[in-house]
Amino acid sequence: MCNFARGFAVKLLLHIGTQKTGSTAIQVMLFKNRALLARNGIHVMTSNGTGNYRKLATACLDFDREDAFLLRHDIAPGQSRAAFRDEVLAGFAAELAGLKPHIHTVVMSGEHFSSNTTRLSELELLQSLFAPHFSEIAVLCYLRDQVSLRAASYSTTLKSGSTAAFGDAISICNPDLPFFNYALMLETWASVFGKDALDVRLYNRDTWRDGDLLSDMVATLDTALVEKIKREDAPRNPSLNHHGQLLLRAINEVVPATHGQPNHVRYHLVHMCETQFAGPGQYPPPADQTKIYEAFRTSNAAVARDYFGRDDDLFPPPDYPEGLMPMEPDFISAIARVIAMLVQPDVMILPGHYADLFRDAATKLKESDAETAYQLMHLAAVMRPSGQIIQRNLKEIEAALQDMAAGAGL
Repeated sequence: MCNFARGFAVKLLLHIGTQKTGSTAIQVMLFKNRALLARNGIHVMTSNGTGNYRKLATACLDFDREDAFLLRHDIAPGQSRAAFRDEVLAGFAAELAGLKPHIHTVVMSGEHFSSNTTRLSELELLQSLFAPHFSEIAVLCYLRDQVSLRAASYSTTLKSGSTAAFGDAISICNPDLPFFNYALMLETWASVFGKDALDVRLYNRDTWRDGDLLSDMVATLDTALVEKIKREDAPRNPSLNHHGQLLLRAINEVVPATHGQPNHVRYHLVHMCETQFAGPGQYPPPADQTKIYEAFRTSNAAVARDYFGRDDDLFPPPDYPEGLMPMEPDFISAIARVIAMLVQPDVMILPGHYADLFRDAATKLKESDAETAYQLMHLAAVMRPSGQIIQRNLKEIEAALQDMAAGAGL
């Protein structure tokens, strides 16, 4: 039974991301505070996921569309795809049917609503699902500049199993894709839900309530709850720094994301990379940053005009450091911990050419940085214990370090 038929009106706040704008942190906060929110008339939807409502976004995709979630869960086109949609929609309807009479607002969060459900037909299906249940629909999204979006989302693509080089990933950042072209994305949403339903904000702490993203989100629901919500200090879904990106890309070439089902070994490796290598990742060189900025300048200006009432640029010109990092000893030690996991007999052994990679890197550094060269050659030796050339080089570098220590009077 829809909520109108039950005699009370309910508002929906649909948070659609966008990608890499703190969506995971918002979802964790909402789920963690669902009891507090419920006592204050706000219901957090959970039937299709404890935080990210991705299942509903995926269920609304046209059947000719592919999606990583469907592939990961082995949901094939045809009958199983239709059955998946029916199951998701039934759970959605059942949860809404069970709302308590005091609930006045339902909140749902999923960045894949903005990144995946990009076709008019998909959003029309979504709207038809919402219409019988809600008297008002508000769509909230945060936007970040396209240079930083692509740089940050490169870590996400690697976590999903991509082996693409950074340059390859950056090359797809173009105005034809609604993922990057906010004017295109918002135009489709406005055509279905109405422009007035869209609450568009910048992913910029200077524009948030109290300079805090979670406070900004909660204030949209109820300003009185801003000081009462529980928060987590640890970042969620962090980007990987340059070292972590290089390492995970190499892991992806060896450890598949699935074996017909989710690969739990790879899950632990990704988690270890997040733990050891969290931080800002690689950015395009300055000339490419400017190229991307100019490619979106016109469409961003339209968003600034239509949703912020401004006649200037939506974002300032980019000036991000490239984020390239030398191979410091701490990096080598962190890599050693990841490789130690990889070379366990019951996990997976890296192929021989990775030993060659570390050996060659060590050889190039022998003269300029003997300590780092030794650690790299040691990693090569761990991966290929029987390698005679590696063992010989390891002894040579070790002897050179001993000579240096002796010369320094250590």
